[in-house]
Amino acid sequence: MSALLSPRRKCILEHLSENGGEASVEEIISRILAFEKKERNYKSRKSVYVSLMQTHFPRLEREGIVRYDRNSGKIILINLPEGLDLYAETVGKFDVPWSVYYLLLSILMLFLGLFFQNFALVVASTIFMVSSLVNILSQKIKIKSG
Repeated sequence: MSALLSPRRKCILEHLSENGGEASVEEIISRILAFEKKERNYKSRKSVYVSLMQTHFPRLEREGIVRYDRNSGKIILINLPEGLDLYAETVGKFDVPWSVYYLLLSILMLFLGLFFQNFALVVASTIFMVSSLVNILSQKIKIKSG
């Protein structure tokens, strides 16, 4: 589900699922600012508010995941996508995604395999490295297109 590729949309859904399926726009703005480690000033709040109203809420509404009640200012979770945990790797500003972690680990293992002249380790680490690269590139393509 490409709607869940955005870290902000994942953050919205995590907040809703942790808080009974309903939250105010202000609560979601605060959650996103905390997640992105941004200052909680007027400029930052307004920037997040505009992106929520113009991009993220409409996208989640089109997908049938949330409903924005303009009268109460609440976001209501309608349908949490099945298997959300499979998609919801939210990565903070200074966090390392698992695919990058495995890429770095496979590079380390490749060097160890070459150093110790262990052919099996070189082959296994190369397979993991290629797999990690494919995952990273496919995620970047999905984010650009979705």
